[in-house]
Formats: sequence, structure tokens, C-alpha cells
Amino acid sequence: MKLNYLIEEKSQGEKISKYLRSQGISRRILKRIKYQGGEIVVNGLSQRSDYRLQINDQLTITIPDLASSSNIVRIAKPIEVIYEDNYFLAVNKPPFLPSIPKRGDDLDNVASRVKNYLYETTGEDFPIHLITRLDSDTSGVILFAKNSLSHSLFFKDKSGHGVDKEYFAVVKGQIEQDLLLMLPLGRSPEFFLRRVISDQGKSSITLVKVAQNYQEATALNVRLFTGRTHQIRAHLSAIEHPIYGDELYGGDRLLIDRQALHCQRLEFTHPFTQKKITISAPLPRDLNDLLDNFCPM
Repeated sequence: MKLNYLIEEKSQGEKISKYLRSQGISRRILKRIKYQGGEIVVNGLSQRSDYRLQINDQLTITIPDLASSSNIVRIAKPIEVIYEDNYFLAVNKPPFLPSIPKRGDDLDNVASRVKNYLYETTGEDFPIHLITRLDSDTSGVILFAKNSLSHSLFFKDKSGHGVDKEYFAVVKGQIEQDLLLMLPLGRSPEFFLRRVISDQGKSSITLVKVAQNYQEATALNVRLFTGRTHQIRAHLSAIEHPIYGDELYGGDRLLIDRQALHCQRLEFTHPFTQKKITISAPLPRDLNDLLDNFCPM
């Protein structure tokens, strides 16, 4: 990928290497530019990284991406692209489709479909840079970076918490008011996959907002302030309102054959434009069908 910069007075006299570091370009990426086919150009002329910049210099860098990862194969199946620019791609993941393959597994998954989509649209076999993921049975927004620099800058100084996600869930019983759940989560001593409330667990905070009350259920908008495995599912089960279809946490599967959980909105600050990006994914048919079984209050 290519990035362009117009040098301002405050950067006059800086070496290119120092200037690029201030723009979030890591030493690792600088080495890739130098040794793996990248290029540094100032005012149309190739330069070394120790060149000292002047006011109004036009700096262009070309960053070669990594070789394609062999553990994710291309799978020519459709994906629903709901956001795309030069740096990021978001898709609406259907239920029952894993986000990524397991090690040594070439079965269908979102990452392989995205890899094929990028190959068909660009002609390049790019590596996959996953930013967010969802459980196989959870539907909704998943975000990818299109290259290693976008991925690196997205997480720079954010410690992995640069995304605000909102989920839609349908739970058993009636929740009458919004709740802030602050319940530490740890592994179940009896079942490895399950998470339980534990004094020795990790801090876990979930905001639950009531979207609609039904006679036998409640539709919720849920936000995460921490990103623990199965956090929403475990927290709602702990307050005796398991998600419909979530057998692992006590949910009823008579009306839906997967957990009624959908990532409906994702928001982040774009690291290149500094604009707030909001991406939404409509509810899938099975969740709308589930809601049709209940009478609103």
C-alpha cells in the first residue's frame, strides 16, 4: 500500500525514519520497506530513511504486505460486505459459520471467504488481518484490516479496546430495567468451555439495555466494557435470563437452534482519517422469526 504525507513546518529537519515513527509506522514496517521491496519517495525522487525533510516536501512510502498466510485458504463463497474502504472491510457474518479456521482446518469460515473476495477484487493473495471475531453461532458485524499497517495502527495505544460493539440478544423471561453487570468470569471447574461467575475470575462488565419486553422474553441491546470469552452469554445466564437457543448456558432451543445473539453495531475511530465509523448489520431472519413467537407487553 502507498501512503502520502505533506511535511509541515514542525517536522522540518527530521529524518524520514523519525517522522514515520511519529506517524505510527513501526520499526518492523520500516525494515520491511527497506528489505522487502518497499520504497521511500520525496518529491518524486527515491530517498533513504535518513533523509532530512523540508517544509512542503511530498513524502510517499510504499509498504509491501506480508506473504499470504498458508493456514487460511481461499474459499469462493459469498460474503455480505457492509463497509469497505482502502484500509478496512466489514462483513455481516451469518450464523453457523466460524470466524476463522481451526489450526490445520480448511473447512468453510469467514476469513477464507474474505481472502477470496480480496483476491477477486484486487488480484492479490493478501494475508488476513482479523480485528474482531464472533462465536460460530453468533451473527453480525466482523471487522478486518486490509493490510498489516492498518491492523497495526488500529491497535496502536488502544490495548485492543478500540472497538465499541453493541449486540442484540433475546433472553428468557422479563428484564424490567437496564442493568450494569459487574461479575468476574472464570472457567468452569466442571466444563472447560463454559464460563462461570468466580471470585478468582477476571473483571467483566456488561451493560444491558431493554429494547422490548414480551410476555415470555426480553429483547436487549448489550454493550461490552470488557471482552471476556462468552461474556454476554455467561452474564445473562448468571442473572437467570439465558439467551434463547444457548444450550451451553441454559437456553431453550425449541424456538431457535442457535444462541439468539447478533452483533448489530460496531463503532471505531478510523486511524487514518480520525473520523468516527459506525457499521450496522440488520437482524437475520431467524431472530425476526423468533420474535414473532412472542406477544409484546
